[in-house]
Amino acid sequence: MKNGKRLTVSNHKYLQSMNLKSENWLISKRTSNFWTIIHRETGRVRQIPAP
Repeated sequence: MKNGKRLTVSNHKYLQSMNLKSENWLISKRTSNFWTIIHRETGRVRQIPAP
């Protein structure tokens, strides 16, 4: 799996609108349909719809 990357300001705002704590997540993959995000501490992987 790819290493997660830090979020930009607009990414932080989008994750907060999805009711996620943005400081706990890293972006692994971004496509036009979905984002794959990884939790910093647990390593849990989630896919969320792209904005």
